Amino acid sequence: MRRTVHPLARRLASRLAARRRLGREGRLDVRRTVRASLGTGGVPVETHHRPRRVHKPELVVFCDVSGSVAGFAHFTLMLTAALRVFVDRFPDAVGPKTSLLVLGDARTNYRDPGIALLKGLVDRSRHAYWLNPEPRREWNSGDSMARRYGDVIEMVECRNVAQLTDFVGRLLPV
Repeated sequence: MRRTVHPLARRLASRLAARRRLGREGRLDVRRTVRASLGTGGVPVETHHRPRRVHKPELVVFCDVSGSVAGFAHFTLMLTAALRVFVDRFPDAVGPKTSLLVLGDARTNYRDPGIALLKGLVDRSRHAYWLNPEPRREWNSGDSMARRYGDVIEMVECRNVAQLTDFVGRLLPV
């Protein structure tokens, strides 16, 4: 697994670095540009830019660790219970700079799926994705709420490293 994931991590890092290099300059600094143009009779020969602010990415991950994700057999209420508890305990954890990642099979055991709570988190976050390890053909069978969750958050089938590679590649086109 490490031999397979390591090249993916390197590829992701190189794409992020390339993206940062391409957009290195920030907004135009009018004050500095005008001051520098005084030496050339008011003609702006060289523009000056403000340094770009690089923010550390914030990531919140909800992970279903029930047996159904491993063996697709049984789901517990861990994800939805974690959503209700998370929103109460950490209301400011998800903000406009946060990327939200949900990992799970979207099965609820016919309980309340917590759609409103998830929608609130998705609306507050910058990016939100749900990686579902279940085959797409099983998403809306039985107690699966994949369709309803999919209306709120982008859901992606992610069962193997190839699908994970495709997902990461789609996120960072350079």
